[in-house]
Amino acid sequence: MINPKKIVVAIFLFIFAVSYATAVSRQYSSGEVNIQVKDNQLCLYIDNTDLNGKYYIHLFKPNNMITIGSYSEDFSKNYPKKDQCIQLSTLKPTQNLIENEPYLVVLEAGRFIFGKKFCVSYENRKIFIRDFNSNRCETIKLSFWQKIFNFF
Repeated sequence: MINPKKIVVAIFLFIFAVSYATAVSRQYSSGEVNIQVKDNQLCLYIDNTDLNGKYYIHLFKPNNMITIGSYSEDFSKNYPKKDQCIQLSTLKPTQNLIENEPYLVVLEAGRFIFGKKFCVSYENRKIFIRDFNSNRCETIKLSFWQKIFNFF
């Protein structure tokens, strides 16, 4: 007979292992900077809504770590949330983003660091975000398990 307590413990251990593996695999300790297109402009935000104090956003060319744009603000004045995202143009980039070139955006807030490598592509004067993976720009389709992991 199957012991229900063992099943509950096994499920708990599985969820813990999945959560731990996902957290360890993140490149940035606090998570990713999310990037969306809003009014044909790139717009940045984070999912964590409990931070306070000053934050800094930097845009880099990751192959040589040259800063091409920066922005600083206080969370109490302009919190980078999905419905109130920070447009990339606010970082005053010193150059236009080149199609299929990698970029890195990092948001620092004290001990919290969020980041994301990305690329852009243009089609019919519209901008699209692409992931930078394995040293190339591509549109990544999430596997079934990645969708499950993202759910937790």
